[in-house]
This record gives sequence, C-alpha cells and structure tokens, in this order.
Amino acid sequence: MKWFFPVFILLGCSGALLLNHAGIQERMKAEAEAVSAGGRYPVSVDGGKNGFFFALDSECRILFHPNPVLIGSKFDKSDFVREIISRRSGCLSYGFMGKKHLIFFEPVNDDDILCFSIPASSVSGTDGACSPINQKKGARDEEKGRN
Repeated sequence: MKWFFPVFILLGCSGALLLNHAGIQERMKAEAEAVSAGGRYPVSVDGGKNGFFFALDSECRILFHPNPVLIGSKFDKSDFVREIISRRSGCLSYGFMGKKHLIFFEPVNDDDILCFSIPASSVSGTDGACSPINQKKGARDEEKGRN
C-alpha cells in the first residue's frame, strides 16, 4: 500500500479558483513519474473541492481514491474508465450529477494510471482539448454504486 502526501496547494480569495489546463497536464506527468519512481500517490489538500486524484489499473480497478470504499472496485462497465485505460494519457470531459468534469490522466507504469478529476468550471484554457465521453445508462448506474 502506498502512502499519501499533499500536492496541488490551491489558494484563492474567492470561491472560484481557475487552474490552467496546460499546467495540470504538466503536473500530472511529474506526479506520475514520481509515483513510478516509488513515490506516494498524491492527494488534494482541499478535500477534493477543486479536484481529486485517483488511480486505476489495467483491469479498470480503483487502486487509490479519496473515498476508501471505492478502492478495489472494478469499473469495467464505465465508458470513461475504459477510455482512460485505452488511451493511457490525455484528458476527457464527461457529465456527472449535472455538471461537466474533466479527467486528466498519465501512466505510472505498464499497468497503472494516475488520474485527476476536476470540475470543468475550475479549469481555464481547455478550448476543446479534452475529448467528450457520453456514458451509457449502465455505466452511469455503476459509477453511482447501484450495480
């Protein structure tokens, strides 16, 4: 089991904090390299309000997540998880609970992928850089824990 340390210190005077798309991608590459070299999975210091990290293996299983109940769960019916596993690096956009979210992801090794999920409203400079994913009903139910 890997231990966690805080990254992405997010400070701001207002409630609306914007992060730059390119900056997130650069940080993801650095974090994935650090984990690959034996480092710990990163965690958000703001409780996930402005995004959170999670990790997947090649079998669509959650290796790390801020919600410990999800660790070990398999999301092989999820369109966006299968797309992450297929692409291994990049950014996807999807709708969740009526809001647009972005997931940035980078490979840690041949099997594991580090992901960062964040509300799209918190990110500037996306300009269509994240591919949209439309999930089927079964996948949405799985992600809500109904299956």
